[in-house]
Amino acid sequence: MMSAEIVRNDYVPGGFKRKEYKGSFLYYQYEMGGIFVDVSRERKVIQDALAERSLDEGLISKRDFDIYIESLKKIFSDMENIEDMSDEEVFGLIHEIRVKFLKEGNLKILQDESRDRFFKESIFSLKKEPLQKILEDFFKGAKVKIDRRKLLEEELKVKRKVILIPGSFRVLPFLIRLIFNNFLESEIEVSLFLKKRRVLDEPVPDDLDFLLNRLKLKPENMNVLTYDFQGAGLDLRKVDFPENPKDFVIIGFEERSMFSLHGALFDYFIVTTIESPKAMRYTNLFEHEGRTGIVGYVPDGTLPAVRWQGNERPMMSFYYFDRILDSMGRIEELSNKERIHRIAPWIYFNYYSNEFEDGKNGTTFESFNEILEKREKYLSELVQKNLKTLGGGIYTWGFYKFPEFSKMTKFSHEVDEPQNGVIFHGILFKRNVNLLPVLAEEMGRDLISPRGYPLNEKHRFYFNFLYFFTDFLRNEYNRLRRDRPPEQLKMRNFFIDYRKYNGKETFPLYNKAFVAQLEDGKIVFGRRKLLGGEIKLNEFAVDWVREQVNPREAKGQEFVIYTPMYMNEVLSREKIDFNDFKLEVGKDRLNVVMVNDEIICIRVGEVLLPCVGVVLSFRKSILDVLVRELNLRSIGNGYYVPKDRVKVTLNLEKPMEVEKNAWERVKWAFGGGTLLVREGENLMINELRAKESFTEEGWYHPLSMQTQETQVQKWVRGPRTVIGLAEDDRFFVMTFDGRSKESAGARFDEIVIILEKEFGNLKWAMNLDGGSSSCLGLVYTGKFFELSTPSVSKYTSKGLVRPVNSFVLVTT
Repeated sequence: MMSAEIVRNDYVPGGFKRKEYKGSFLYYQYEMGGIFVDVSRERKVIQDALAERSLDEGLISKRDFDIYIESLKKIFSDMENIEDMSDEEVFGLIHEIRVKFLKEGNLKILQDESRDRFFKESIFSLKKEPLQKILEDFFKGAKVKIDRRKLLEEELKVKRKVILIPGSFRVLPFLIRLIFNNFLESEIEVSLFLKKRRVLDEPVPDDLDFLLNRLKLKPENMNVLTYDFQGAGLDLRKVDFPENPKDFVIIGFEERSMFSLHGALFDYFIVTTIESPKAMRYTNLFEHEGRTGIVGYVPDGTLPAVRWQGNERPMMSFYYFDRILDSMGRIEELSNKERIHRIAPWIYFNYYSNEFEDGKNGTTFESFNEILEKREKYLSELVQKNLKTLGGGIYTWGFYKFPEFSKMTKFSHEVDEPQNGVIFHGILFKRNVNLLPVLAEEMGRDLISPRGYPLNEKHRFYFNFLYFFTDFLRNEYNRLRRDRPPEQLKMRNFFIDYRKYNGKETFPLYNKAFVAQLEDGKIVFGRRKLLGGEIKLNEFAVDWVREQVNPREAKGQEFVIYTPMYMNEVLSREKIDFNDFKLEVGKDRLNVVMVNDEIICIRVGEVLLPCVGVVLSFRKSILDVLVRELNLRSIGNGYYVPKDRVKVTLNLEKPMEVEKNAWERVKWAFGGGTLLVREGENLMINELRAKESFTEEGWYHPLSMQTQETQVQKWVRGPRTVIGLAEDDRFFVMTFDGRSKESAGARFDEIVIILEKEFGNLKWAMNLDGGSSSCLGLVYTGKFFELSTPSVSKYTSKGLVRPVNSFVLVTT
């Protein structure tokens, strides 16, 4: 059958072209098959894990490795050159370069090693098994959120012919079990699609032969059909399908097949677990749902997901597609994105909650924008109900147009051109409110989403909190310590900077803003830097005064502490490439490197000052004492590590802005933010004054710059979250949407202007983590709603709250 007859006119192998990402960071990022590219920010990162492994194992020379990386840089030097390709097609270009420089034979060795290791762990017995039992084992405990297993079984009984399309070699052992233990036993004719040559991890005939020989099986009554495509996965336009696809039950396995079949003009099923962000966006089954899988059904010519790339508001997901198909059967309209909103407008009121049913039988709407306006009104009513339980307050939202700062509460969410203005949402509370900080690490997790948190009737509102050290930042941190393995970090996604919480206190790293709540509910703000204090490591105690923090000269001193504010006055004013910046401290001394109140390593000799930690620096003569007190063992090159976890206790001098009796009544305190208004003074009145404030807090120090994926101190617009106190000490929170056509985000000076217009004179204002973390949410009867529209992140879609390291719940 000709390929033109089995795909829609808008078919793209992999689902969509990269130009659909335009307007977001995703356009400047690429990740597939060990390739990681990020040219969206100040850091330009292009890495290939397979090439690095080839270099480490001596399969290629350093010269060939460097030439290869330069060749990759040419591909990604101008993203417009590849915007008319899908990620899968781009990988085809990368594969050609890999073959040239890494050598095809070497690639096959590495790929076969990976395959062989996987196949050796795949053991099963040959016996007749029910289809449902085999599928149940495939999901390995994952919740099947789209479940068409019954329909699949019925179709197989009727048609008796099946086409299997595996996404990778990893699913082959399962398919062999399915074929020999069920299909062939049930006299079902089987056709298996395999790729002629592997580009990424697709199954090839050699893989099938390897498995069949190992299991001593003969492929009787099984047809092997091969296809070729220079990109990753499969291109339906290049596949020779049987003449009448409708005579077959067609099943795609794994995520890649789900994207390859998107836009097919025949009925098909998808069997896969949901692992990647791309698949989560396609299905609307994100991490907060837990580990999930699907057995989905897609009728001829329909699209189970519409505008699902992530950077704009999605219009349809596989999950809702399945529900609507099940309850309404409106197949013809599910293929037309202009009609989708008329079928089930209720899904957009809480799109990322797959359990929301309110308004299901309500009115239909003529436009997508009309639905969003109705949603805003609906949520405003719920916000007011919540505010009444907290003693009252003001909820405000709208669009401020730049540069005149004219406000609109009726505006279009669906725009073709970027708007010169910002959408904001804010709450000013009438009385003191209880703020409950939530830290992922306190729950034994790296990141947490409020959608995955046990919300209850006491919770009223949500806002994201402060910064955390992402995997990307940790990888860059460890790259700078490639020749210092003991100083590298294993911990992930931890909170950056100061906190005093649940009986634990950590080192303030810079001189950044903090917020604290006292026992009487009062909120206080200020700046927090390391002054005097005492630390106990197990039973070994040492104290210090302010003058021992970041001294220019440590020679002759028994003990000093280095924080990443060291030499701030000099380094923050120099033009330094922070990406490769290193600062050695503690020469000829005994140095304890600490991050997040944990000892990373101890060394006799200089160490690199961490951007997210401190260095306790002693005279070398104390080595024997520390070896005994901390139970240290030598690991070579002057390095020592504790054999057991060391108990760390800190007792620090209070911040200068807070009176002693008030600090003694602190329930919690967290630092690492940016002050915008301090005791009534607008620190962001202009760019020059802002730079002075940023410098004082340490944001221009090259080590501080290593703690940010996007530089906070840049005078640009972006998504923001700000908290503070109005003139009468009433607490407020406001978010500013950004990185989208409908909302440009806001600069810090614009933020203060809008805050003053909405809430009057300000006493304090503090900028929190922004970017894709920025979100103001409503919790109503235990259900979560995004009030603001978070920008897309690596793991989410536009409009979905991002998993973060810390957030705050406003509670009764």
